[in-house]
Amino acid sequence: MSLTKASYSMIKGSPINVVDFATGTGTIDDPYIGWDTAIVWSAYTSYYFPVGVFEYSNELSVAYAGIVLRGSGTGTVLKFTGSGVCVRFDRGATTSVEDIVMENFLIRGNTNATHGIYLSNCQHITFRNITVVDVTVFGFDINFSVLGLIENYSCTINNGLATFMPSIGLRIDAAGTYASTYSTEQLVINPIIEGVGGVGIQFARCIFSKILNGTSEANAVGIQFTADAGINVVDGTDCEANSVNDFVIGGTNNILRNVISGSILSTPVYISGTRTIVDGGHAYAVENVGTGTDFINFELTGGAFTDTGANTQIRNLYDNAIDAYVPKKSNDSNLFYNGSMESWSAGTSVAPDGWTLSGAGAAVARDAVTVKHGTYSAKLTRSGTDLVLTQSLFTSDIGLPYLKGRQLVFGAWVLASVANTARLSISTVANASQSIYHPGNSTWQFLSTTINIPTAATACIPYIEVNNNNTGVYVDAVAINYGGVALPYDTRPVEPGNAVGGVGSAGVGNKYVSMIVNGITYKVLHDN
Repeated sequence: MSLTKASYSMIKGSPINVVDFATGTGTIDDPYIGWDTAIVWSAYTSYYFPVGVFEYSNELSVAYAGIVLRGSGTGTVLKFTGSGVCVRFDRGATTSVEDIVMENFLIRGNTNATHGIYLSNCQHITFRNITVVDVTVFGFDINFSVLGLIENYSCTINNGLATFMPSIGLRIDAAGTYASTYSTEQLVINPIIEGVGGVGIQFARCIFSKILNGTSEANAVGIQFTADAGINVVDGTDCEANSVNDFVIGGTNNILRNVISGSILSTPVYISGTRTIVDGGHAYAVENVGTGTDFINFELTGGAFTDTGANTQIRNLYDNAIDAYVPKKSNDSNLFYNGSMESWSAGTSVAPDGWTLSGAGAAVARDAVTVKHGTYSAKLTRSGTDLVLTQSLFTSDIGLPYLKGRQLVFGAWVLASVANTARLSISTVANASQSIYHPGNSTWQFLSTTINIPTAATACIPYIEVNNNNTGVYVDAVAINYGGVALPYDTRPVEPGNAVGGVGSAGVGNKYVSMIVNGITYKVLHDN
């Protein structure tokens, strides 16, 4: 009696072992051949490819619903020696293909191979642990697909498996017959795209899709959303060492969240889309020409921020060269208008908004170099007679009755190069209070004085004084508050206002709350 050993594929319900239909030993010199033509491919059937080299010359077209192709990792090599597409899932415009699974393969093409994987009109697709090398145009090309999972896809020059790389690592689009539609709900997890000639990952006519983690680096462009891409998200993805851009974001309502742009380029992040959100992460530099771009807690790492878009909103844009501007305690009770000396609507040599300059020969100028807080300070120059910069807070018929019996504290940052020249004072007509004089050591000093408002007060007028010497004095971050302890000057929390200039050419309607760029803090014009 003799026994015949059943092949793996003869066991009912087991995946079909492709080796049972092939000749060869599966080695590089003697690969498995014939399997692609000997097998009868069927829907709702699983096919198993063990470790080995599976060589074939005609496009592997396996567009069958429910088909499962499962290898054993990069040791399972689909070696395509023909022209065109290595693996194709496409039954034409009239028939969609559903529930495709392909995982654990290395797909290797040749100089005549244009695509590693191409699929069209497919739904519920799952591709895991796929590596594509040695194709010329697309590593992975998805055309009009709905509900897809692409996990741990790799198209890289850095693992030693590739001889050459395609122009685009992964594209999701809807083209040709499907040009009026979109690919939707595609989830790309942990891609590794490195060393392609053009774009690492491109979303074209693609909506409601997401890239989660992974990297796209050492390409020309890391990640690109074209003008047709909408409502997509890149979350936690690292792009660096790209030669042109890390991120190029067009389209509408797309989101970059916690992304890393590590390339040292003039424009590693370029935004041209509508209502793009950039939330967290960092880049060397950013150029925004889009409409309604919203930056939230984003950091620059040394380059420039250029904004010529429209209706930009910035909620904290940091520069890592200095401490990030994060208010520790907001001085919400500051009674001064324009205490920051940021607003100069009447001109740069006229008293800043809300303030009045007095004194024969007195001069005032907006200064952007010697600054304690924000973008500008006020430089006061005495010539011949003493000068004061003042702001009337209360008079007898506006608010003074409420102030009587209270204590006020008046503080400001002052820089002077001559001693006994610059000080602060408050007058109520009934009494007055002065700070000490600045020591004249050419450093910023915080001066302050307090006063109790008596019942006989007829006004409350704070003065910034320059006395005794013809010299220039700088003043910034001025505050007056109830109480006896000077509060640290800070910008009170406000809704976005008009943009302060100095950030390229600010576009129409841009709104900046606070940002630090190259050591300069930019914020709203009216911050008190």
